[in-house]
Amino acid sequence: MSSAPALTKPEKGDVLSLYLAVSSTAVSAVLVKDHEGTQYPIYYVIKVYLMPNPGTHTSKNLSLH
Repeated sequence: MSSAPALTKPEKGDVLSLYLAVSSTAVSAVLVKDHEGTQYPIYYVIKVYLMPNPGTHTSKNLSLH
């Protein structure tokens, strides 16, 4: 993706979906609205974790702050 997607404003009655992706080094989520078979992003967040010692992952290390 060369640029961030344009975000859409949700309206009352819209069907919303939340997509979540998790890896050993990052967590990302996008909230989208469904309109006539097309999904439009409303909000997204990406959190990348740079850990000094691979293999030291714990739930405390990976919690969202």
